[in-house]
Amino acid sequence: MSDYLFVNPFLHPPGGGEGVANWMIQVLAARGQVTVLTWTPPDFEEIDAYYGTTLQNHPNVRCLNAAPLLRPLFERFGVPHELLKTGLLLQRARRLRKKFRYCFSCYDEMDLGPPAVQYVHYPRMLFTFLKKSEPCPWPGALWARLLWPVYVRMAYYLSRSEIENIRRNVTITNSNWTAEQYRKRIQGTVERVIYPPPLGDADCRPESEREPAFLTIGRVEPSKDWLTLISLIERVRARGHEVKLTLAGSRFDDDFLSLLQDTLKGKEEWVSLLLDLPRDELDASIGRHAFGLHGKSEEPYGMAVAELVLGGCLTFVPDSGGQVEIVGVGDLCFSDVDDAVDKICNVLSDRHLRKRLATELATQTEQITRQAFVGGFHQFLDDLENGCVPEGRPIL
Repeated sequence: MSDYLFVNPFLHPPGGGEGVANWMIQVLAARGQVTVLTWTPPDFEEIDAYYGTTLQNHPNVRCLNAAPLLRPLFERFGVPHELLKTGLLLQRARRLRKKFRYCFSCYDEMDLGPPAVQYVHYPRMLFTFLKKSEPCPWPGALWARLLWPVYVRMAYYLSRSEIENIRRNVTITNSNWTAEQYRKRIQGTVERVIYPPPLGDADCRPESEREPAFLTIGRVEPSKDWLTLISLIERVRARGHEVKLTLAGSRFDDDFLSLLQDTLKGKEEWVSLLLDLPRDELDASIGRHAFGLHGKSEEPYGMAVAELVLGGCLTFVPDSGGQVEIVGVGDLCFSDVDDAVDKICNVLSDRHLRKRLATELATQTEQITRQAFVGGFHQFLDDLENGCVPEGRPIL
C-alpha cells in the first residue's frame, strides 16, 4: 500500500474539475492511504451524492486544512483571497510533501516543491501572473488599487512558484488540445491524456422518446456564450423548425444572470431557464432532450458536452478545443453562427442523417466514460509506481 498526498483548494460541487479531483482521490484510496490537503473542508456526503463517489467515512482518506486559523477570519471579513489562499495552500503542501513519496494535484499547474503529479485542465500560468505587475481587477475602488500591489506581492511570497519546478512535474491533461496548450505555454512535457469522468448517469433513450428540443448545461457566465445560443435557435425557428431551448445552469455570475433573464423576456414560449438543478433532475432533463448545444469556443475539454453525448443527445459544438475530441463528428461541429444554423437545420430535416450521426456519436462514448477514467488513471499509477511510463522513461 502506498501513501499519497492530494492537494486541491476545494472539492465541493458543482464544478467538473472538482469531479476529476474527487475521482482521483477515489482511485488513490483503492490503492493506499490518501491525505487530502484543502482550503475548504470537504463535505463528502454532498460530494458523493453529486459526483457518484464513495468517499464519506472512507477508511483510507483523511483530510487536513491548509490554514485552519486564518480561513475563518478570511471568511468573516469577506476577503477576496483566491491568490492568497493558493499561496498558503502551496506553502503548507511543500512542508507536508517531504513525508510522501507521491503527491498529486488537480488544480492545473502547481509548484509543490519536489516533482509531483499534476492534472491540468488548462495552463493558467498563475506563477506568471504573480510575478508580473498585473492591473487591479477593481480599478473603480481606490482602496483596492492601493492594496492590490501589496496583496499580489504577499501572495507571490507565499506561493514562491517557479516554472522550472512546474516543468519537472508529471503532467496529465484533460484533452489533447489542452496538452498542446500546455506545451506551448509552459514548454513542458505531457505524460498522459486522460479524459475526465462524467458527472451524471443520464438515461440514454431513443429519439422517439425525447422532445425535439435543445439542451445546454453549465455555469451561468459570459464565456459559455448563451446569448449567442439563444439567437442561434431563434434563427433555426425562423426557418420553420419549431424547436425549443433549455438552459440548465448553476449560478456563477449574478450580473450575467440578470442580463440573461432580461434577454429571455418575451421568449418564454420556447426558451426555459433552469437554475441549480439537483443531479438527478439534470440527468432526467438530459434524457428528455433529443439535442445538445454548447457555445464556448476553445473549451479545454467540455464536461457538459460529454454529459450530453453520453446521455444520447446529438450535440452541436464549436469546432475548436477539446470538445471536438468528444464529438468527433464533423456534421456536429460549427465554425460560426451561420454554419451552426445551417448544420442544425440539415440535421432537423433529415431523419436518416440523425440516425447516422447517432451511430457515429455512440462510437465515441467508450473513451469518455467514468470507467475509462478509472481504468486510465489506474494504468497511469501502475506505470508511476513501477518507475516508468510506457516508453520506459523514469518519471519520479
